[in-house]
Amino acid sequence: MYNYSQVLKGIAKYVDDEILTKINGWQKWIIGAGVGVSLEKSTNLFNELKNNSMVKTLGIIDKNDKIDVELLYRELKKQAQKGAITFELQMIGVITLNERDVDIIYSDIVSQI
Repeated sequence: MYNYSQVLKGIAKYVDDEILTKINGWQKWIIGAGVGVSLEKSTNLFNELKNNSMVKTLGIIDKNDKIDVELLYRELKKQAQKGAITFELQMIGVITLNERDVDIIYSDIVSQI
């Protein structure tokens, strides 16, 4: 179980290392700043999620606000093994995430201890 800050730092590291390094030009700064602001302001989203009935039922976040990263990793890994996902983000373009990305995100989070 990991606290919100550890998860946030791990996600930020993934974005910095795996996404922003592949962007050139002014978009790199704008997207980097946008991600930074989004992560900084994500406390409200976390509070909504931890009070969500589905999240409570699944036990993803415990009463001490610890996130079950191992559970999420195992289940996302199973899905990623079935195939990559592709989506498009404004100003970035097409993003494809695969099993390797799931492993990297997990590693980035658990290294925040």
